[in-house]
Amino acid sequence: MRHIKHICIVDTTYTLSLYLLYMSLEDIQKTLFFVGDTINSEIKSKIPNVVSIPTKENNWKKALMYRLTKYLRWPEFFWCDLYSQDHIAYSDVIIGCSKYIFIEDSPGTFSQLDGVSFLRPFIPDKGDTIKRRIKYHLSHTSIYGQTFGTNSQCRKRIITNETDTKTHYLSGKEYELVSLMDLWKKSSTEKKKYILDVFSVSKEALHAAEQADLLILSQPFVEDCKLSTLEMIDIYKPYMEKYKHITIKIHPRDHFDYKKYFPNAEILKNNAPMQLLNAIGVVPPTALTVCSTALSAMSKETKRIYIGTKVNEKIFNIYGDLCN
Repeated sequence: MRHIKHICIVDTTYTLSLYLLYMSLEDIQKTLFFVGDTINSEIKSKIPNVVSIPTKENNWKKALMYRLTKYLRWPEFFWCDLYSQDHIAYSDVIIGCSKYIFIEDSPGTFSQLDGVSFLRPFIPDKGDTIKRRIKYHLSHTSIYGQTFGTNSQCRKRIITNETDTKTHYLSGKEYELVSLMDLWKKSSTEKKKYILDVFSVSKEALHAAEQADLLILSQPFVEDCKLSTLEMIDIYKPYMEKYKHITIKIHPRDHFDYKKYFPNAEILKNNAPMQLLNAIGVVPPTALTVCSTALSAMSKETKRIYIGTKVNEKIFNIYGDLCN
């Protein structure tokens, strides 16, 4: 892999799409990708130079092995530019002592950190036992816990929402504010075709999203918040009864069987994050979510319905008070 110029550590389709839009097609082909479990095998097969990392687990012994063998297995770390999500499992180990550019997890990430307790950066080892401190000193690195670019190794943060620039997380720090739509428009025809192929976006899927009376953006509430089947049905049932033509865009980590419980709804079958579809030009008349940031990137022509996390106590306890 001596032709490699860049390294990208990523575990969401949104962040991957942002990287693909941000970089030239030539640079994409010269990238070594460390890709987590959230991104499915179909996508992984269409991007170059892929190393799969097990981001659904965080084993300190495995982390130690990554740290000890990193430069032997991937000498590209000596000379490559590094782009990364830094809060996913093993990302801090793979980043090590390298300088890196942070790629946002979703639009408005920094504006939401204080409200989402499990994402909020913390001071590593505060209140830990001596045994735990030794373990993490051996297996992890200096940026452990100092996620979302809040450490001195992060040299720039790529963001798409202007509200983030006013947060204390970016105060005095370097960032680059970009527009997904502008990045898409500036992309070559060849690069656009490549991105659509990576995420399996067909003309039929784009048409389904555009023609729906209501486009629902799902979220992984069963996985994250342990909602029951009845609780999931209760969230969306009032809107299923109100609108005639409904399309559901399913979150990559959401495995709830919407077709079984809402048989009249059309399921949007592609791997693209909604923000990418927005950038391409999908403008549904009405879109609904509980608290997904994907709605924020939609056209002003789309009516946005935010249900809010208070719709269910389990969601509120995990996500905090998020509405729009």
